Amino acid sequence: MFNFWVPVLPLRFERPLLSLAAALLVWLLLQLLGATLLRRQPWRGLANTSCLSVCITVISLGVGTWLLQLIPAQERLSLLTVSSLHSFLLICGAAWTLGRWRRYFRSRQSLFTDQLPFGLNSREKLFLSDVLDKLLGVSVFVLWLLAVLGMLGVSVTVLVTAGGLGAAAVAFGAQSVVSDSLTGFSLYLNKPFVVGDFIDIPSETLAGEVEKIGWFYTQLRTYDRQPVFIPNAIFGQQSVINVSQIDNRRLIIAFSVTYSDRDRIPAICAELTDRLRHHPLINPAQDLLAVFSGYGASSLDCQLICCATTSNRVDALHLQHDLLLLIGDVVERYGASMPFPTRTLVNGDIIH
Repeated sequence: MFNFWVPVLPLRFERPLLSLAAALLVWLLLQLLGATLLRRQPWRGLANTSCLSVCITVISLGVGTWLLQLIPAQERLSLLTVSSLHSFLLICGAAWTLGRWRRYFRSRQSLFTDQLPFGLNSREKLFLSDVLDKLLGVSVFVLWLLAVLGMLGVSVTVLVTAGGLGAAAVAFGAQSVVSDSLTGFSLYLNKPFVVGDFIDIPSETLAGEVEKIGWFYTQLRTYDRQPVFIPNAIFGQQSVINVSQIDNRRLIIAFSVTYSDRDRIPAICAELTDRLRHHPLINPAQDLLAVFSGYGASSLDCQLICCATTSNRVDALHLQHDLLLLIGDVVERYGASMPFPTRTLVNGDIIH
């Protein structure tokens, strides 16, 4: 048997020195992990972000235990034991690490989103990225709460009982808040829309791009760039149109010709229909026609109906611009004219 000599240090500094050595070893392991298995960004940066909090947690465990043992047992607080101190420091270290992860994730969220599984489309990646951010935030809050309650000696049974009573009180006194939070959770599960989608709420005459989905409200940005904050409970009670999921935007353009041009309508509609079939920005597989729709008060009314190949609103507006000019060219080519309001003055009386 070999007998190793271990020097006896004043105040028994062996435990703090061992904790420093362990922290150095953990730091080297994290650096090695980032340089080998997690070489690509942003995962390597995530490993490097963990170094500070994890190493300080390891040091705190050793130093805290050493300081606690220096205090005579009869002079310690009844709640302050080695096991409770270890639990507190470990939970605090985990909460600190997750908090640093969340800050790093938010600063490089686009990089993390690109690294998500390739089978997901862009909407699903944005949704998953938002869920991860929310989960990290909730985890940090829960861990800090458990750490504080654990040091106060609050047991899990007491927490469950208080939670049940609190839930009953909330159910009567804060129904709107509960409804908003539950609907927000439902939005994450069902995904009727995600951040970046353009939605329309007809009953509320609201429409805008989704900028944030929170636990209690959803933030939209309207056409005129105004921010709108909507309680989540509305989405559980009213119908929502997700405009971003339109596959082909439908265009219905009304135009008119004068009553004297009734014989020219078939030829005008036939040429417009033919021009629509050969237009590169119109989907020929969807409704595509130009028809005479009815007799107006002073005009013969027609409609041009088609679907764009894109769901983008701006592209659809440009297509509508082109079609309006096309209608004018075709009507003029066939010698027809479009009516406009006129007033005739006869002996001082206005005749429309």
